Amino acid sequence: MSQPTAAQAAAGFRKYRELAASGSKVFYGPLYSAVSLAGLAQADNPATHQLNAQEIPHFQVAKGQIGQGFTRPLRYSETSLDGGNGQLPAGYGFVGLSLGVYTPPELSIPVKEHLLRHSSLAHVRHSHRWEAGCTAFWPEASYGLQSKSVATTIAASLVQFAVNGAVPSTEFPEGGELYFPPNEQIQFTVTVHDPTFITGDGLTANGVVIGAGPGGNQYPANEALLYVIMSGYRYEHLTA
Repeated sequence: MSQPTAAQAAAGFRKYRELAASGSKVFYGPLYSAVSLAGLAQADNPATHQLNAQEIPHFQVAKGQIGQGFTRPLRYSETSLDGGNGQLPAGYGFVGLSLGVYTPPELSIPVKEHLLRHSSLAHVRHSHRWEAGCTAFWPEASYGLQSKSVATTIAASLVQFAVNGAVPSTEFPEGGELYFPPNEQIQFTVTVHDPTFITGDGLTANGVVIGAGPGGNQYPANEALLYVIMSGYRYEHLTA
């Protein structure tokens, strides 16, 4: 069998690259980012642990980096962002099909109630800012510790999204998906419009960590997490 000429080999290689670039592996799952409200509040007011009114960016720190209220590198349990800060890696893209704000069960009722009523969600891309509205209208409880007891009638009980709500993220209508190509900044913010104490009872910190002594209301460092989550498709471009 005769070997191809250099020109034929070059043409074949170009064809291979074209085919590889046109393909991609597709994964389904969430793209999420957490901030430590405890860390932010303790930085704002070390004595009282009051969180100041402020805009809290999500997706600004990738896995393995320190930030967003954390005193240690973020792990996959806190973010699935694994490129540069605020970006997906080169060769990866994401299509967001739904969006929600997740308040885990560890957050106290006073903190949750304040966030749901006194904070709002926004998405920023370049010069455009989409004010998505009050956080209460973007609930997320598809993940984590929860039950479906919301389907039952329990007298004098409080239904919490993250504990017994089983509420999925709000799905975008067809044509309203969010697209994030490789190396583009991903920016979501939760703006807290009024200050609040990030403690177990919603009162000023009493100097005792929760679980470390009677009546303790202080969250440990790197706790009291607040997530912004999108569900959708992640694409890995086949360029090898």
